[in-house]
Amino acid sequence: MYSHMDYIFFFNSNILFIEDIYKEDILPDKELGKEISVVKYYSDFGGRNPFETNHESTAFVPWNSKQYTYVAGGMNGGTRDAFLKMAKEISDRVDEDLKKGIIAKSHDQSHLNSYIYRHDNWRLLGAEYDYSEELSLPFKPKLIYRDKSRYFDDVEL
Repeated sequence: MYSHMDYIFFFNSNILFIEDIYKEDILPDKELGKEISVVKYYSDFGGRNPFETNHESTAFVPWNSKQYTYVAGGMNGGTRDAFLKMAKEISDRVDEDLKKGIIAKSHDQSHLNSYIYRHDNWRLLGAEYDYSEELSLPFKPKLIYRDKSRYFDDVEL
């Protein structure tokens, strides 16, 4: 079904693109062994660890990990095979947690961060791809995440 695709990207449905985005802006660098592109999460966590802290969850990331980059779940992608492999692994881990009655604190975003912690095949895109419309941040966004409750009917938050 996906054999005709070179790359696959996921974008949340509430994204508004406000600048042109070119392939060199977001595609991973295969020559450097990067097959996935992820977006730096823009937030001041106030010294709190945003990663999943439940040791029983498959999304768990140790507090003292060497990987301090927390990524947003609203936009990611990569080469077809790498993206599908990542999506399958995350789906399997979510299912494994659900069988144990566990839901990671940031749901699929926690599992994405756990995936990124355990792999090194990713390119980190800047926080200009993680800009919520209600924020006033010190940089220019390339896209904006719109408030779902303002633009979509029957949104359960």
